[in-house]
Amino acid sequence: MSVNLIDTDEFTPQRVFAELGHMEATKALIERDAAINYTDRDGNTSLIVIAFKRKLEIFPYLREIGADFDIRDASNNTVFT
Repeated sequence: MSVNLIDTDEFTPQRVFAELGHMEATKALIERDAAINYTDRDGNTSLIVIAFKRKLEIFPYLREIGADFDIRDASNNTVFT
């Protein structure tokens, strides 16, 4: 089974665990090649979602491994807007 399997909302397991603040599960999926910059149907990446939801404990880790800060969601927002 792919670590990048998507659900009906186009969420990957890595995005779900990051959003919930589960650092170890997020790291485990990324170590198995989970896509860190995958965008859902609204253009949101894990980084955008955790910034919006204030799950900031995972933010430095995603930054460290190269998550893209310049991706824009469907509303043209970045992680900083």
